[in-house]
Amino acid sequence: PACYGNGGTLPTCTDADLLLGYLDPDYFLGGRMRLLHEPAERAVREHLAEPLGISVEEAAVAAFEVVNAGMAAGVRDMIVDHSLDPEAMPMVVGGGAGPVHAAAVAMELGVREVVVPRQSGVFCAVGMLFADLKHDLVRSYCASGEQLDPGRWRTLFAAMADEGRRTLVSEGARPEEVELRYSADLRYLRQVHELKLLLDESLAERLRIDELHARFDVLHERLFGYALPEEVLEVVNLRVRCVARRPRPELSRAGTAGTAASEPDGSRRAYSPGEMSFREFAVYRGETLGGSCRLQGPAIVELPQTTLVVPSAFAVALDEAGSFVLTRRDGPEQGG
Repeated sequence: PACYGNGGTLPTCTDADLLLGYLDPDYFLGGRMRLLHEPAERAVREHLAEPLGISVEEAAVAAFEVVNAGMAAGVRDMIVDHSLDPEAMPMVVGGGAGPVHAAAVAMELGVREVVVPRQSGVFCAVGMLFADLKHDLVRSYCASGEQLDPGRWRTLFAAMADEGRRTLVSEGARPEEVELRYSADLRYLRQVHELKLLLDESLAERLRIDELHARFDVLHERLFGYALPEEVLEVVNLRVRCVARRPRPELSRAGTAGTAASEPDGSRRAYSPGEMSFREFAVYRGETLGGSCRLQGPAIVELPQTTLVVPSAFAVALDEAGSFVLTRRDGPEQGG
């Protein structure tokens, strides 16, 4: 980012967020790093605003909206692939910049609840601390109809299971901790794309073609609305996921301390995505907010590792784990 002052000259998402008023240049990383407004403005002006014949603010808004559209497209693909209802479940946000854009992305998708973990800026690193040991093994086995060999099927699954167990034990897991999950990539003959069908242990150890075909028919009909029970079934790959569960660290209940924060720490002008205009946002320091806190947008909650933007269409509260939960209110300023 140009605003880092480390030699960057091209506009980035962070530069746009700074120009739109979301980031406090004196409180980035909890005040350990200062953002520079002038290089960010110059980068946006020279590379976006002037070539497009628009103002710097308009260019920053356009960059913000393009980034949000890209994020929303990725989430929308997952929603469609898994047949999910975006209004029926929360969207969990990670990353340092994620909470800046989360509410705008939620409005784009029709999501009504957004959960921002207090440690959102190091979300992936924290996830590593909670991750189980896991190895995924796969073997190609292209066969269909009468070519399917129960002996070959059983041998491939057994070899992968043995390899996975030995690998996990070498990493410190006890043999009795290892869980095996079997699956096969299947398709109807002459189809281009295959589907992964989960298998129980008995079917992995002893191939029963009629049962395999029937279960694939059910999966195919659930995903695509039809099945071809008379069509020949083709196997492409066999898979074994080997998992050893690890003890998980205890998270502190960070949301119970602090104050209700009825009074903000300040305010600043920022872009309101639901209203598509600039207005004053109340600014709060997230580390001082307590469990009884409930804020109405427009508001900005600043944390050392991230910044949470709460547009006017949202309210935000803390849950018992200290995560920020944004809920979308009904009203004319919802956007989307």
